[in-house]
Amino acid sequence: MSWNREQTTSRAQDGQALILFAVSSLVLIMFLALAADTGFAMSERRGAQNAADAAALATARHIARGNDAATAPGVGVAYAQQNGYGQGDGTDVSVEVNGDIVEAVVHHEVQSFFLDSFYTGDWSVSATAQAQVLLDPGPFAIIALGFDPSCQQGANGTGIQFIGNATANIENGSIGSNSCIHKIGGAGSVYVGGDVEAYEYINDSHGGISQPPGAQQIGEANEINDPHEDLTEPTCGVDGGLYQEEDDDDDDDGGPGGGPPGGGGPPGGDKIITPGRYDNATMNQIFGGGPPGTINMLPGIYCFESGISLGPRTLRSVDQDYPETGEVGDGGGVLMHFSGNNALSMAGNSAINVRTIGALPDDHPARGNCTDACDANIVIWISEDSCADMTTHGNAQTVFEGVIYAPCSHVQLGGTPSAQIAVGQVVGESVVLHGNVTFNLDTPEDYEGEPSRVFLIR
Repeated sequence: MSWNREQTTSRAQDGQALILFAVSSLVLIMFLALAADTGFAMSERRGAQNAADAAALATARHIARGNDAATAPGVGVAYAQQNGYGQGDGTDVSVEVNGDIVEAVVHHEVQSFFLDSFYTGDWSVSATAQAQVLLDPGPFAIIALGFDPSCQQGANGTGIQFIGNATANIENGSIGSNSCIHKIGGAGSVYVGGDVEAYEYINDSHGGISQPPGAQQIGEANEINDPHEDLTEPTCGVDGGLYQEEDDDDDDDGGPGGGPPGGGGPPGGDKIITPGRYDNATMNQIFGGGPPGTINMLPGIYCFESGISLGPRTLRSVDQDYPETGEVGDGGGVLMHFSGNNALSMAGNSAINVRTIGALPDDHPARGNCTDACDANIVIWISEDSCADMTTHGNAQTVFEGVIYAPCSHVQLGGTPSAQIAVGQVVGESVVLHGNVTFNLDTPEDYEGEPSRVFLIR
C-alpha cells in the first residue's frame, strides 16, 4: 500500500511538471514573440522619427530660401519618402506649416511576426517633429554666391577664403558661402560676430575662426540668395570728366553736372571728376599714366566702361563744394558702376576712400537720378555683363562705406596690415582675403541679406 501511494504521488508530480513546463514554454514563447515584434516596432519608430525630422527640416529650409509656403508640405512628404516612409501602403505622412513653425507627422503600421497569434489590435508607430525658421538680427557681412561642390582652394579659388596671415575682424553680421569656407594656414585670425555658414562645408581645422557665444558654424547650410538681385542697375545719362569751373562764357559747356575731358582742377597730379559716363578715351586721360596724386570724385553715379588700374594714386569721394573749399567734408557719396572687361584693380601705393550715395540726405541733388541701388547703399557695382574681377594687392589701402556688389566676380582683397577698413557688405561670386591684409568690417543691422536658421524644436 505504501508503495502504491508513493508511485501515485510520483506520477502526479510528473504530470504537474509537464503542465508547468508547457505553460512556462508558452509564456516564454509569448515573451520571445513580444520581444521580437517590440524590437522591430522600436526600430520602425526610430525610422519614422528620422523621416519626420527630415520632412520638417526640408520643409523649413524650403521656406527659409524664400519659396512659396503653399508648396512646402509637398517637399516634406517627398523627403519622408526618401527616408523610407512614403505615403500609402500603411504609412501616412502629414506636413503642416503655421507661420514659422513646421510640423511633420509620420504614422506607420508595423508588421508583426508572432503577435497575430495572441493580439489582433492596432500595431503601429507614430513620430512627430517640429522645425522653426528664425532670422538672425544681424545681416551677412560677406557673401559668396557661387556654387562649387569641389570647393577649390587658393587665391583664385571659390567660396570664402582666408589665406596665410590675412586677418579679418567682422564686428557685426555673419559670413555665408554657397560653396565652402576655408581658413588656410598662416598666423592670421578671423573673428566673425555672427554665424559662419557654408552650403558645402567649413574648413577650420586649426581653429582660426572665433565667434561670440551663441554664434554657430553651420556646414551644409541653406542656399544663400542674392540680397540685391531685384535692384535696378544704375545708368548714366551724361558724360563725366574733369571738373570745369562755370563762368559767364556761353561757349563753356563744362560744369559740375558732367563736363568733357580737359579743363581745370587742382595743379599737379590731383584732379576733380564729375559723375557720368566714362568711355575708354576719358578713362585713359584721367586714370592713365602721370604723376602720383589724388582723384576727387564729386557726388553722383559713375559709369565706367572700362576698368580702373589705380597705380600710385588715391581715389576718394568728396563733398559737392570741394572745388570751392578744398575740404573733403563728410566724404560725399558715389556709386561706381563697372561694365567693361575690367573692374577695379589696386596695387603698389594706391588707396581708395569712398562712401555710398545712400549716406547723403534724401534731398541731395546726387540722389535725384539714383535707382534703388543707392537706397541699398551700393558703392561699387560690377555688372553681370562684365563679371570682371576686383583685386587689391601690395600696399593698396581701402576705406569704403557701403556695399561692394559683384555677384559674378571674384573679389580678392590683399594689402598691408590695417589697410582694409569697411562699413558695409561684400557680395561676390567668391571672396578671398590673402597676404598680410587686415580687413575690418562693420555691417549695419539694416543691411539686406539676413541668414536664416532652421531648428528642430520637437
